[in-house]
Amino acid sequence: MCGDLNGHSPLWDDIQPADDRGKEIESSVIRKELSILNSGEPTRHSRITGNGSSPDLSLCGKKWEF
Repeated sequence: MCGDLNGHSPLWDDIQPADDRGKEIESSVIRKELSILNSGEPTRHSRITGNGSSPDLSLCGKKWEF
């Protein structure tokens, strides 16, 4: 599953501070036993500041983790 979830958490985004949406996503990932496939690399770059972040998230079930 992939999506532009617009949430930040240190589990997948080391650049931006955690936010409420990121905490909600974290809870769902843990509750549903999903694996985060993001490597920590930015998935978005601001045209204004040039800074990166990772609001886009790729997930899979633990069964499919490699």
